[in-house]
Amino acid sequence: MNAMRNVCIILVLFCHQVYGQDVRQPSARQGWIRIGQGVIASDVFFDSNGDRIPIRTNALFSTSVHGEYGLSNRFAVTLFAPVFVRTTVNAIQFNQSGNEASGDALNSFGDSEVGVRFKFIARKSWQAIGFVKLGIPLGKKSTVGTDNDLQTGDGEFNQQIGLQILCPLSNEAFFLSGYCAYNNRSENFSEEIRYGFSVTYYASRFRAMARINSIESLFNETAPVSLNGIFSNHREYISPGLELQYNITKGIGIFVSGDFYPTGRNTLAAPEFNAGLQFTLQ
Repeated sequence: MNAMRNVCIILVLFCHQVYGQDVRQPSARQGWIRIGQGVIASDVFFDSNGDRIPIRTNALFSTSVHGEYGLSNRFAVTLFAPVFVRTTVNAIQFNQSGNEASGDALNSFGDSEVGVRFKFIARKSWQAIGFVKLGIPLGKKSTVGTDNDLQTGDGEFNQQIGLQILCPLSNEAFFLSGYCAYNNRSENFSEEIRYGFSVTYYASRFRAMARINSIESLFNETAPVSLNGIFSNHREYISPGLELQYNITKGIGIFVSGDFYPTGRNTLAAPEFNAGLQFTLQ
């Protein structure tokens, strides 16, 4: 038992489940739905070398529906759908000439994901869950590679396959969770390795999660990189985050979260904040 627990703890250092949800897979005919609002805005960008460079302020506002439902005790389906995404780039005025570059905005549906999860090992001390996700390019984008590039998605269809390891501790008050995944991408976007780690604490009405997520590009394709935003080819980051949830009733909870980007490539150098409601399905 102790040996397996130690192996499990080592494994989760390389893996993590999708952030922004319950790490535990729901049982049959149970699940949850989240309605959330996210925002990220910055006038600083990580370029292709990982250096921070100033840009025109770019912002992304996203209203999303996120859920998971158990079809059986081992099999579940998942959905992530940004139903409204607004991305903006601020106007800028040049001090010497007095000329102004106008701002712009783009509103649309966002890139979505559907997936399945299968719990193929379900022991008391640890669980192993395989998952597959399909990315659907429902977002829009303007000309990539300009400082006025607006995107609500990356425009590519992707297939992600991965493994989650989950270890309950202290009578299931604490959970260690991790995932690692391979993300195959189309439209000349480079493939990615995604991984991370989380620790989650559960009380009667309260849940707290500390997490780290990371994306690494394989740099094996040639789609152009963005000069702002978060939908670039060759995007990389290491992102620590924190999420808090309080259940007002048995079926309704409120959550807030923040994810931070101290290092990265081809992505905004600013924190991302989310808040919303979670509805438990029973």
